[in-house]
Amino acid sequence: MKRATAILIIIAVILCAYPYAVRLFANGAIDNTVTEPEMSSWMQDIKDEAKVSEIVIPGSHDAGTAGFSWLAETQNRNIKEQLNAGTRYFDLRVQSTGKGLVFYHSIFNGNSYIEARSDILDFLALNPTEFVILDFQHFKGDDTQSLLVEDIRNNLEPYAVANETGASDAEFISSLTLADVRGKCIIFWGDENTLPDMNCVFLRNNDSGTRNNSCLQSFYIGDNNKKSSSWYIENALPEYISMRKGQSEGLFVLQGQLTDGLFIRGPRLREAGHNRNMSSYINSLADSEDLGYINVIMRDYVGPSKNAEIIALNGAKGLL
Repeated sequence: MKRATAILIIIAVILCAYPYAVRLFANGAIDNTVTEPEMSSWMQDIKDEAKVSEIVIPGSHDAGTAGFSWLAETQNRNIKEQLNAGTRYFDLRVQSTGKGLVFYHSIFNGNSYIEARSDILDFLALNPTEFVILDFQHFKGDDTQSLLVEDIRNNLEPYAVANETGASDAEFISSLTLADVRGKCIIFWGDENTLPDMNCVFLRNNDSGTRNNSCLQSFYIGDNNKKSSSWYIENALPEYISMRKGQSEGLFVLQGQLTDGLFIRGPRLREAGHNRNMSSYINSLADSEDLGYINVIMRDYVGPSKNAEIIALNGAKGLL
């Protein structure tokens, strides 16, 4: 009995200590560089006539998860800090709770969506050379979508790019130039069955890319993202780019993050072993034919250094 009790105590200690060990040994995931003021307005150096679909944009995976449990946190900076560090695409997953609309990831939630939305609008007012992409990718809760639509109508719509042309949404998004979107946001919606009847909300594709007339392609094959970092870069990323070549309309998000298939390591530990490899891949795109298909590159634990690597690719495209 004493031996069994001792074993249980040891197991309990290990389980309690594991999250702290993950944070200690996974610091390689974190971009601790200091944000320079110019990161808030990096788009001012790109010519007005550049197509939005040509610009290479830093993106944030599960953008609202700073401070979440180690099993669910994919960012260590809040959305305001990410904006100032150069991030312009946000993967937003929203849940309705008793505390209002909050961000969630898996079974975890927290961090107010309303506060983040206010930070986004404040940022655009202070930085009119910039634009942001808001990708409402997933929803949780019976009334989440209706509450979000209400918030978009009341707060985001005046700042949102709207299709007031006779073109299809996909054609319209493909035609946008930077001059068309400066100081604004482009809003994408992840559920075709509840797509709001608003000319400023556009349908995104599903993970497998089978929706018609979608305006944002963001491919995700779960088994791919659970593999090793080297396998993912050598096999999955080329596969996603090849899928993009087959669906050329709209914008394209290349998902650079890995997934914790075991649900014990957490995103930070996965990113710690992937960060350097992913940065090397991004830097190599400057000399790659694939660069012509790259639009948004989405990562975990975004910061000034990671974002600067992505922004620099605009120079290789001749946009800077």
